[in-house]
Amino acid sequence: MGQRTAAKAGNGPAFVPPMEPVTGDRAFDDPAYLYEVKWDGVRCIAVVDGAVRLYARSGQDRTDRFPELAGLARAVRGQRAVLDGECTVMSPEGPSFPRILRRQSSPPDSGIVRAYPVTYFVFDLLYAGGRWLLDQPCQERRNALRRLVDPAGPVQLSPSFASGPLLFEMMKGRGWEGIVAKRKDSPYLPGRKSPAWVKIKCWRRGVFAVVGMQPTRGGTSLLLAAADEAGRAWYVGRVQMRTGRIDPSVLPQDAVSDGPPGPHFPRDPSIHWLVPLVLAEVRYLEWTPRGHLRFPSLVKLRAGTLQECRI
Repeated sequence: MGQRTAAKAGNGPAFVPPMEPVTGDRAFDDPAYLYEVKWDGVRCIAVVDGAVRLYARSGQDRTDRFPELAGLARAVRGQRAVLDGECTVMSPEGPSFPRILRRQSSPPDSGIVRAYPVTYFVFDLLYAGGRWLLDQPCQERRNALRRLVDPAGPVQLSPSFASGPLLFEMMKGRGWEGIVAKRKDSPYLPGRKSPAWVKIKCWRRGVFAVVGMQPTRGGTSLLLAAADEAGRAWYVGRVQMRTGRIDPSVLPQDAVSDGPPGPHFPRDPSIHWLVPLVLAEVRYLEWTPRGHLRFPSLVKLRAGTLQECRI
């Protein structure tokens, strides 16, 4: 039957689980590949069949969470289509994973929708013109995508680039997540992780407020926070301060707080809560699905306030 068994025997456009990349160690140049920005958002399969339906990678319907994408049917010129892309919230510094987490967990009538508008960066076309395109090479699907989609407002085409190292250095310089390398001849394999797609991630830096300390073996664990759109503290994780590595005198031992600065923080009697008067510069790999820092390491401490640290 072909086309991944006609998308599991469905005749018309429907959800298929997204294809996933493997993790690579370093950026590379190979004329057999094209290179894309790895948007720091949430994966979204869009099914346009008169109405627009948006699905998470798990297949959960997320249409009501992103009302600004209701005009997606116009972007594909009224045609039936299945698109693959990333829903992203852009901040002044670039894509913000904490902000997209806030969006997808907030009701559509929430003020968060207005505060954090979503952009859908589309990078693949799985169904168009009355047929599935899964068996077509990646480059041909991208060419068809450019012909079909009329980008405007919250719907944008994710560009491709010819050089992996150049794009990676650009992303690294901006402090963005990384890149994805895709074989130009690769078919789309729904629900499968394939070496034909390779993600290469950048180590990033961020500044977060120190709101608590907890003694640990060999040092002190610093609890970190950033401010949301209303200036409220949100927990982003913790980082270890090794004994002797950084001068702890910068931490305000007398600036004690009565408790955690918000509802999303750990509860442990051994935590000493602080008024956020010190900032931690942290090197980290990425954000976890819960909105915490992954593999953080402490670079330095300095004076500052919570309001300097925005999610």
